[in-house]
Amino acid sequence: MKIGLEGNKQALREAFFQFRDTDPLLMPPLLCEAGWTRAVKDSDFQWKLLESPSYLSRWSVAACVPSPGVLEKMAEDTHPRVRREALYLLESEWLNTYARQLPRSESKRKRREIEAFRPLTFFDLSTRFWKYMHEKNLSYYTVEELSAFEQSPA
Repeated sequence: MKIGLEGNKQALREAFFQFRDTDPLLMPPLLCEAGWTRAVKDSDFQWKLLESPSYLSRWSVAACVPSPGVLEKMAEDTHPRVRREALYLLESEWLNTYARQLPRSESKRKRREIEAFRPLTFFDLSTRFWKYMHEKNLSYYTVEELSAFEQSPA
């Protein structure tokens, strides 16, 4: 099956809207696939995901190499996890862009500073949750279960 065929692009769009608010763990691979196949324009799904009432769905955008504009919008989110990762990614991107213009010692210091405040990322959460699901032999989850897992001590 060729994923880039128009019918498959439509299936990706339908899946996005069907699972946007109920399956945050599906969003990063779906967004990457939609971008790769050009099922949507630019970061259209990322912006639509930021409209989700589920903070987990909004947070999942961070695992998809969001555009700077999307990150800036995430940095204004009502949920602290979404905000923290967006700010971390913005700082990291700034350093990646300007590190060559800084003295090497300053660049290293700034990188250590940024990494010292690295929050739990959506990628970290999804990796831990998939492992948990595998250990418990679970094949599905709810947003409420994922949220409870995220809020529990590591």
